[in-house]
Amino acid sequence: MLKRSSRAFPFSDDISVLREQHESLKTRLSQLDRQRSLSPTEQYERQVLKKRKLALKDRMLQIS
Repeated sequence: MLKRSSRAFPFSDDISVLREQHESLKTRLSQLDRQRSLSPTEQYERQVLKKRKLALKDRMLQIS
């Protein structure tokens, strides 16, 4: 029986689901990056999305 550690972000083990989520985050980050300025809420959202995107990328590398 595998023991899973608690993670900050829940992940699927399905690579296609991970890629889809990664692409969705990439799209939203692109939208935020095109804005001239960001509100504090948008700045926080951008920071969280970048961390999630990196975590998804790491997970994809782990299972591939």
